[in-house]
Amino acid sequence: RESKMLRKQFIALKRLSRANHITVASRHNLREIQAERGFANRNLMGITNIILEGEDSSEKIKNIANKLMKNAGVLPLRKNACRCIELLISIPKDTQINLIDFFKDSLNWIKSFYRVPILSAVIHRDESTPHMHVLMLPLVENKMQGDQVAGDRTKIKTMGDSFFQNIGIKYGFTPPLIPKKNHSNKGWN
Repeated sequence: RESKMLRKQFIALKRLSRANHITVASRHNLREIQAERGFANRNLMGITNIILEGEDSSEKIKNIANKLMKNAGVLPLRKNACRCIELLISIPKDTQINLIDFFKDSLNWIKSFYRVPILSAVIHRDESTPHMHVLMLPLVENKMQGDQVAGDRTKIKTMGDSFFQNIGIKYGFTPPLIPKKNHSNKGWN
C-alpha cells in the first residue's frame, strides 16, 4: 500500500529578470544547451520531452516575448524588471498516473490562475522525476507586472492551495511542497 506522504507534488516559481533569461531558460527547457545534450541521448531509449505549448526553439520563444512586449508598448524595460516567470511542477518518479493528462490539466490551471501569456510549457521525462517547466510573460493590461503576478508569500501559498484543490486532489496527491523561498535565478532541471 502506498503512503500518502509519498504522494506529494512539487510546485515552485522563480522570477527571471536579466535580459537574456528568457533565452537561457528556453534553451534549458528545450535541451538546446550543449552540456545538457546527455539528457537527449536518453531519447534513444524512447524517452522524449514534450512541448505542450510554445515554439520549438529558444530564439522563437524570445522573439514572441519581445513582440508581445513591443505591441504592449513596454519596451525598453528597466534594468531590474521581471521579464518572465518560470513555474516548475514536479511529481514523484513512481507515480502511476497519466503524465500527459496531469501536465495538460496543470497547464490549463496555470492559464486560469495567472491569466498571462504562456511562452512555453515543456514536460521533461528524461530525468528521474517527471516535471514541467512553464515560462509566463507577466504582461497584465499592457504593463509588465512581474511582482504582482509572482506575488508575495501569501499569493504563493494561495497558488499552492489552489493547485492542490484543482489538480492535486484529482490525481490523488497530498498538498504540494512549496519552497519557503523563491528559487534564485540559478537554473533548475
